[in-house]
Amino acid sequence: QADHPQHWQSLLEQAQKPAPMTLRVNLQHGTVAQYQQRLQAAGLPPGLAVGPCGLQLQQAVPVQQLPGFGQGDVSVQDAAAQLAAPLLLQGLPARPGMRILDACAAPGGKTMQLAAAGWQVTAVEREERRLARLSENLERTHLSADLVTADVLKWEPKSPVDAVLLDAPCSATGILPGTPMFFTVSALDKTPADRDAVGKVTESAEHDLLDQLLQRASAHVLVLQYRIVAE
Repeated sequence: QADHPQHWQSLLEQAQKPAPMTLRVNLQHGTVAQYQQRLQAAGLPPGLAVGPCGLQLQQAVPVQQLPGFGQGDVSVQDAAAQLAAPLLLQGLPARPGMRILDACAAPGGKTMQLAAAGWQVTAVEREERRLARLSENLERTHLSADLVTADVLKWEPKSPVDAVLLDAPCSATGILPGTPMFFTVSALDKTPADRDAVGKVTESAEHDLLDQLLQRASAHVLVLQYRIVAE
């Protein structure tokens, strides 16, 4: 409210609306247009094509209803998240044996994109529960990666890698349209002064953590070159 005095109410209203469901079509199994036809054949709306392999459904459906989901033909991944891996790979030489580190990797959408592009991927995630979900996604899509349960701030690869993809922890405001109750519950029983203080502490902690993660990630790369992508 303090940052957006004229628009704070409309921002809250928009955050309460359900987000569309965005899919990433596995182009090794078929085109976006072909998958739209499969959706229609299954009695589902064809969705709107977004980006080179994205498809946006206005209403979410259970993944079990998506044609070929269990066979890895399609995955659920936000449109912005789908851009990170291609942007990282732009300009990088494509040669056999290229190694990439996916830090803070779960649930694995970017890991799958990198593995599908032919990279040798090491995916690091500190929570075993989240890494197990990543493993399930790799098995479903018939892809492989080296999975490591570790805190990326303390873990070190055996040798430097060619590139690092770092999807750093953040304030999670991007998930509000998908989980509006998160915002509602977190705001209960807090005065404006409380919320302002929490916001300042959170922002400072985020910046400190991001700085530590960037420094740590840069120490693992053969040739240091930053390419920062903000979703």
